[in-house]
Parts: sequence; structure tokens; C-alpha cells
Amino acid sequence: MSTRSPFVGSRPFDTADEAIFHGRAREAAALAKLWRDHRVTILHGPAGVGKTSLLRAGVLPELGAGTDPRVLPIGRLAFLADFPLAALPDINPFTFALLASWYPEDSPTRIAGSSIRGLVRKNAGVDRHGDAVPVLAAIDQTDLLFSGTRDRDDHRRRFADELVEATAARHDLHLLIAVRTENLDELQTLLVRSGMPARQLTRFPLRAFSLSTARQVVSGPLSDTGHPLAASAGRLVDELGAGEAAIDPALLQIVCSRLWEELPRESGDDDERLPKAVDRALRDHCLRSLATVATAYGEWPSALTTWFRQVFGRKPDADGVTEGRRLTRDLPNTVVRALEDVRLLVADRPAGRRRYRLPQVRPRPVVRRRGREPAAERGRVARQDPVGPQAQLGRPRGERAGAGRGLRPAERPAERSAGHR
Repeated sequence: MSTRSPFVGSRPFDTADEAIFHGRAREAAALAKLWRDHRVTILHGPAGVGKTSLLRAGVLPELGAGTDPRVLPIGRLAFLADFPLAALPDINPFTFALLASWYPEDSPTRIAGSSIRGLVRKNAGVDRHGDAVPVLAAIDQTDLLFSGTRDRDDHRRRFADELVEATAARHDLHLLIAVRTENLDELQTLLVRSGMPARQLTRFPLRAFSLSTARQVVSGPLSDTGHPLAASAGRLVDELGAGEAAIDPALLQIVCSRLWEELPRESGDDDERLPKAVDRALRDHCLRSLATVATAYGEWPSALTTWFRQVFGRKPDADGVTEGRRLTRDLPNTVVRALEDVRLLVADRPAGRRRYRLPQVRPRPVVRRRGREPAAERGRVARQDPVGPQAQLGRPRGERAGAGRGLRPAERPAERSAGHR
């Protein structure tokens, strides 16, 4: 039996994971064709649906490694290398990060002095007939354009202007832009205002798995492993779906990764042990994710846990939980959005304002029981939070212990992990 898990857990699939990437063959082929045939393609879907995974483990292998067209590395808008951007205040951080990821072999100094159009032109190639080789360039996690403060508006507008200029000037350049559906309208408006014809924008929606596809995603990587989860794929999907017609891809990977480690190798009563194992996987995912966000944003872990249980452990409002102007149910919007980044929430934006919900209904009873753990677990949380959750959420952010430790926008958990699936 293989001892290496064929499930990636909370991280996205990468190109090296092609062999264990299942359930998206049709989408990978269709998106690769759109990218080749159209000037600008926008891949959109909710957080956790698998946009990054589809790009890296599905579309790139579908295109192959040939030189016609030339496929650039996946572009990012967050610069992760150790380079003193603050020493170059006139640089647009979005442009610099994108070009550094598209052309990693170029020096930061060359990139700092280049525009998108200029660097694409310098690196363009021709085929044996002297014709320009098409360049396929993707930008992942474009939501970072819309996650900053107003002082980044100028950078965002200038970046869009450069991108549109490069697309208009380079007919060999084909863009694929990945964004959450909640930011789709804002992205399209930004590009059109910068001069891109709306007719050039081709949209490709990515949705959650159907139940049949989810079963394939579980059973496919388990073939020839001898793992008992292979025989339980259907029951697992039914358990996680809890009567819903779709399965959240990120949550499915998180649960399967845990069950790969936890399910006993010997045979047993799956009907009895599987629900309990899923409960534990969901509980631990909630614990780790809430702790990650609490640490990053200077919140008390128990205060954030209590807020999450009170807001999302109950029967939801028909329209979900609507984001306020600055606070959502007394919690800063930046913290609530971070909960989306770590796969605890998904959002839509039907009327211009975000609405949040759990990715599946199945975690709700687990969330509702948060705060009623064994005494040892409660003691561990209490030692971290001597004041108490209600008192902490009632105090101004500047008075909360650790509030000054909040991360700068470029260091938020989602940007460090490159994880928007």
C-alpha cells in the first residue's frame, strides 16, 4: 500500500500533482482551448472551488511543453521574494510582482524599469517562418487588486492601463485571468474603463463538484493504494454533502487528506466510524483556520471562535450573512474576509455587498458544538485568552492584545499560501 497521501489537503494542486488531479478533465480541455483562441479569458468561481489547481494541474499539462504557443509561468500580483520594494517608491507593486513571476530569470533591476508591454515585447519569439509565437500568460489570484485600501487605487488603475495597453499592442498575447466571482464585475469594469473592449472578455465559470464527480475525485487517486477509503468514496461524499447537490472542492480535499491518515487500515463499520471521522476532520480544520486568522489579525482565538459559532453555527439567514460597511456582526471586515481565504467561508456579491455562508451545510453542527470541547481543550484556549471572548470582541481593536501584530496587506495568509484553489 502506498504511504504517501494522494490528497493535497488545504493547499492547491501544482503541476507536479497532475497524476492525482481528478474530476476536471473536461474543464481543463475547454479552458485551454479558450485561452489559445481568445485574447482575454476570465476564469471565475468562489473561493476554494479550485481555480489555482485547475490552472496548474489541469490546464498547463493540457497545453504541454511545446514552444507554439509559449506558455509563461503563472503570474501573481504579490511579490514573494526578498527584494526592497520600499526603496523604489515609484514602482507599481502589482506590475512588478506580475513581471517577476512571468519572467523569473530576469533581474529585479530590469523588471523595475520595464512595463508589461515592453517586457513582453523583449521576450517575444518567432517561429521558423518569422511569425510571432503566441504567448499565453495567466494571472492568478487577481482578487488582490481589490483587497487593499484606497491608497492602492492608483496602483490598481495604472496596472489595468498597462495590461490593456499590452493586450492592444501585442496581438500575440493571450491573457487568462483568475478571479473570485464576487470580484468579477469589478474586474470587468476596471478593464473596460482602461480601454479594453467588453467584447474581448470571455468568461469561464468554475463550479463546485457534482456528487458523481466528487466520488471520482475521491476514488481516482486511491486506485491501487489498498486504502479503505477507496471503498467508502460514495459514503464519504454522501456524508459530506448532507443532502446538497454539490461538494466544495477545497473542503473535500481537506477531509480526504485527514481520513487518509486516520481511517484504520483494518476493516470496520464504515457507517459508524465515517461520520465521526468527518466530524473530527472538520473540527480540526476549523480550529487551525480560526487560530491562523486570529494570530494574523491580532484577535483572541477564543473570541473569534465564539463569534464564528454564534454567527454560522445557527440556521443561516435565507440570504446569508451580509457584510457591513466596516464590521460584519461586530467583527472587522478584513478578518471576515480572511476566514474566506482559509476556506471557512464562501462569499457572493449579488447586489454590490458581500454575503457570507459556510461552504457546505455539513460543518454547521460541528461549528455549533465549538466551545463545548473536552475540558483539556477548553483549558488550552482559556490559557491563551485570560480576558474572555465576549469582553475581547467588545473592546476596540487598538485595545486588544496583539492588535498591533496584524499583518500588512502583502503578508495576509491567502497571499503567503498562494492558496485560492
